[in-house]
Amino acid sequence: MKDAVLESKPILERFRLEGRVALVTGGGQGIGRAFCHALGEAGVAVAVVDLDAACAEAVAHELSQKGVDAIAVRSDVTDAEQVEQIIRTITGHWGQLTIGVNNAGIGNWADAEKVPRDNWRMVMSLNLDAVLFCAQSEAREMFKRKYGKIINTASMSAHIVNTPQRQVAYNTSKAEVIHMTRTLAAEWADRGIRVNSISPGYTRTMLVEKLIATPEGQKMTQVWMPLIPMKRIADVSDLQGAVVYLASEASDFMTGSDLLIAGGVLHAVGALGLLSASPSSRSLSDEPIEAALIDGVNRMRLHRYMTLPIIRNSIVGLAFLKIVEALRTFDLIYIMTRGGPGVATETIDLYAYNVGIAISDNISYGACISFLMMVITVVFSNFLCKVVSR
Repeated sequence: MKDAVLESKPILERFRLEGRVALVTGGGQGIGRAFCHALGEAGVAVAVVDLDAACAEAVAHELSQKGVDAIAVRSDVTDAEQVEQIIRTITGHWGQLTIGVNNAGIGNWADAEKVPRDNWRMVMSLNLDAVLFCAQSEAREMFKRKYGKIINTASMSAHIVNTPQRQVAYNTSKAEVIHMTRTLAAEWADRGIRVNSISPGYTRTMLVEKLIATPEGQKMTQVWMPLIPMKRIADVSDLQGAVVYLASEASDFMTGSDLLIAGGVLHAVGALGLLSASPSSRSLSDEPIEAALIDGVNRMRLHRYMTLPIIRNSIVGLAFLKIVEALRTFDLIYIMTRGGPGVATETIDLYAYNVGIAISDNISYGACISFLMMVITVVFSNFLCKVVSR
């Protein structure tokens, strides 16, 4: 058997991406722009794809200033024919495509019962249909070399129901992106294509900055921040390491996975019991938000201090065994002083296990004390757990 540790490339070399070619949709701004810079700095030639040609050109220029080989491609990725043209442009320029980052997306807020059909279709078209169109075209090119990396941008919203914003279309589309990622990964694994996704949490993009500056946005951040254990919104640079990892040889045995990068928010939301709690759809008043947070804190305290029975019993058992060990010494001394050395050979062994206690025929004073201490310990432990659980 080969020694994989000694025979593999050095770890940093496995993260190097020289000679690779990538496209990044939605690359003209926000998270997509950060992905373009991360890949370019790692050695990738980058096609910046965006509906806004000026934004795509600006990012391509930023990359060229860093010495990165980059081009701008204006395209509507909701159109499968235009997606095919993107691939032709890239292969015509560089001769190959090894990395596809399908990042373009859109968010929209509306109460579920009021979402217009055209609004629903717009979100699904960009967030879901376009991801499939791009993945299909990218894979067909990658099949030729039996190797490629496809990285889809999903969202924390694929895992939870955000609050207080109402966004049924966005949440649904991103959840479907994750399952599409898993499906494509399973289908294409034997053809050399790895398909994974990244799920960002609340991230400080230009659009989010504009939202935070509004009165409505400020009220929303008051709800968001207590749910983020790291107590801040992500910067786009916090996501760059993930895209480089998923694009590199270092992740070659990883496919069908989703990387959640949200500062711990998913775990905090679960603990606080706020998966779907939100204020009235007609108001973002502070009262229901405050009440939900107080209730969540109380729930978290309960989870923190309640001990599972198996853990509690283990602690009691270990404590009792220590007590017995000490008292057996006392028991031996007592028997020897009262009965002499001959009686010492008949000293009692007291064994405590999770399921019962075995006591020898001759019960001594020390053994009685040991048994009594066990009863007191178990009763006190149960009483303490009941008090704390309240």
